[in-house]
Amino acid sequence: MADYEKKWYDNAFLVHVLIFFIFPVGLYALWKSRTIATWWKVIASLFVASCVYFVIISDSPELQNEIADQCGYSSIEYTLMKVKSDEVISTKTIQDCFTIKRGELQSVEVSNADGSFRVLYYDEFPLKFLDILEDSIPSRWRDRDGHDLYSNEKDGVITLIFGDRKDKKIKGTLKLIP
Repeated sequence: MADYEKKWYDNAFLVHVLIFFIFPVGLYALWKSRTIATWWKVIASLFVASCVYFVIISDSPELQNEIADQCGYSSIEYTLMKVKSDEVISTKTIQDCFTIKRGELQSVEVSNADGSFRVLYYDEFPLKFLDILEDSIPSRWRDRDGHDLYSNEKDGVITLIFGDRKDKKIKGTLKLIP
């Protein structure tokens, strides 16, 4: 084998540094290098390609929507009333940063960072439900258990209306406000 002049891209340490800091030049040097094994070139190229892919994905509108949902609501207002008299039992407004997650079967979960308040709902046939968790105390509303459940979204405000059809005791509204 004939002696060859050592080029800058034959310095393995320099090639690795370039891959991390100036990856286009680093990839060029990686594939031009005569001192780095082909299997290592493939692995390093796949690593760089996956990093570039994730950078592109992080700029995608879908991910931006997900990031925007990180603090999708700034307050939640809810009111509980007696069904027959409409007498207000309780009214509460909670100011916090509430995140929204859309789950399986198009369910929606809204919760604050420490998990002390969480709303989970789904209002499509055949599954209509509303779960409210406040300070570890759950409230469950199920259409199949004799509860009325409706949701309405207007101008970014989601209003959930629920009532007790079976025992005719409590009804209420819950508003998620951006």
